[in-house]
Amino acid sequence: FMVLKIVNYSPKKICEMRNDNGASQNATPITTPVSKSIAAMLEPKIAKWVEEKRYCEANLSIKDVAMALGTNHSYLSKFLNSHLNISFQVWLNTLRIEESKRILATESLSIEEVGAKVGIPQSYNFSRWFKIVTGETPLKYRQHINKVRA
Repeated sequence: FMVLKIVNYSPKKICEMRNDNGASQNATPITTPVSKSIAAMLEPKIAKWVEEKRYCEANLSIKDVAMALGTNHSYLSKFLNSHLNISFQVWLNTLRIEESKRILATESLSIEEVGAKVGIPQSYNFSRWFKIVTGETPLKYRQHINKVRA
């Protein structure tokens, strides 16, 4: 169930994930003024980074992403863990798998090419993450999508 909830994450949903008092529905609320300011600073930067599909770069570390966002890895990690209730690696690979689903449904690249295009060049790791996030292999997903369209 948690995987399905993570899959539905998008930058635009950050605001939707909050209830009226500004706290995340699924995470421990950020209560300190410093934490709130970190979240306020990071939300728009993360949304822009995701919109630009920078998550498709291979070999990204939390330090690389934090540097691109103009913060440090501790702040980014704290934001993801406390505000979105998700670890960096799961967040990053969920974004990648969501993009790969779009590619699998619209392009005729091989599974390996799709994995490489979204930043997971090792086909084993790509298939493993794809199954963790979606519950099925990339090949089964593609077959299912093609069957639905037929």
